[in-house]
Amino acid sequence: PGSNEHYAIGIGPAGQVVGTHGPSPDGPWHAFIKNGTEYTSFDFPGMESDARAVNSSGQIVGVYNAGGVTTIHGFLKTGDT
Repeated sequence: PGSNEHYAIGIGPAGQVVGTHGPSPDGPWHAFIKNGTEYTSFDFPGMESDARAVNSSGQIVGVYNAGGVTTIHGFLKTGDT
């Protein structure tokens, strides 16, 4: 919603789709999970984020950076954290 660019990167065992979305090819990028008809966008606080995979417990792994060509870091999202 509100983005022109959407990329699905991973599919979980229950059919959840995770990926990234942004307003243009230049970003900024935000991670998302789509579970059935529910679509949730989220970020590592203050950073551009991509969700890469989701497991059967609903944990999401992905990457984040400050945008552009800065160092990429990993994250693990568990629940609402």
